[in-house]
Amino acid sequence: EKHIWTDPIKVMINPIVVSEPTVAGTYTYNGNEQTVNLSGFESYMTIQSGNKATNVGSYEVVITLDDNHVWEDGSDGKVAWNIEKATYDMSGVNFSDLEVTYDGNEHILEIVGQLPEGVSVSYTTNKLINVGTIEVVASFTGNSNYHTIPNKTASLTVKQAQAVIDVDENDIEVVYGDNLVIPVASTNFGEVVIEKVDMTNTGEYTITYKVEETSNYKGDIIVVKVIVKPLAVSEPTVAGTYTYNGNEQTINLSGFESYM
Repeated sequence: EKHIWTDPIKVMINPIVVSEPTVAGTYTYNGNEQTVNLSGFESYMTIQSGNKATNVGSYEVVITLDDNHVWEDGSDGKVAWNIEKATYDMSGVNFSDLEVTYDGNEHILEIVGQLPEGVSVSYTTNKLINVGTIEVVASFTGNSNYHTIPNKTASLTVKQAQAVIDVDENDIEVVYGDNLVIPVASTNFGEVVIEKVDMTNTGEYTITYKVEETSNYKGDIIVVKVIVKPLAVSEPTVAGTYTYNGNEQTINLSGFESYM
């Protein structure tokens, strides 16, 4: 033979340059373990760690390649992904203004409805007995995997109650000289003050019943009219008989009274 190989020929086969996978979709806390979905993940790739998580946070999937592939420049086979905070459903929780009438009892303003599981509530001062208004703030505490729940604010108002006077009689008529009995009055609150005038003579008078206003009660006033009618009397009669005797005579009247 006229020719022979002097040295072996070396052939270099370079690995294929590939891109890192990317995260497909978004992930929000749901209480369960979630597995990240990777777009562009191929059979020559192997996940080493970091592709599963439950709680809110930032995670990193570590991916390795077989010997026939390498990452493109700037890639290291680590893909970041996140689980975002969830939002509590507070649609079934109401916190509204409350207005009541004073009754001497303690009134409390609280939320109405069912709190989501794991959520608790606390209040600024939310109790009131006497008349007035307070602003109440409801604060909610939940799991760190959820967004903070905004406070809710409402007002608690206790209004004045109405004092009510009850009198046994309405207008009264009596005859002059009769014994006048002042009607008895009662009230649901406080003391009834009676204001009356001298009713010695015939005429029309008034008796005023009054309960003064306080911080918790509106006052009340009732006026009763009293009519003192004249006493009906008989005319006097002539006592005896009278015969002319030349002198001035004075008639004697039977039944003549001092008011005549």
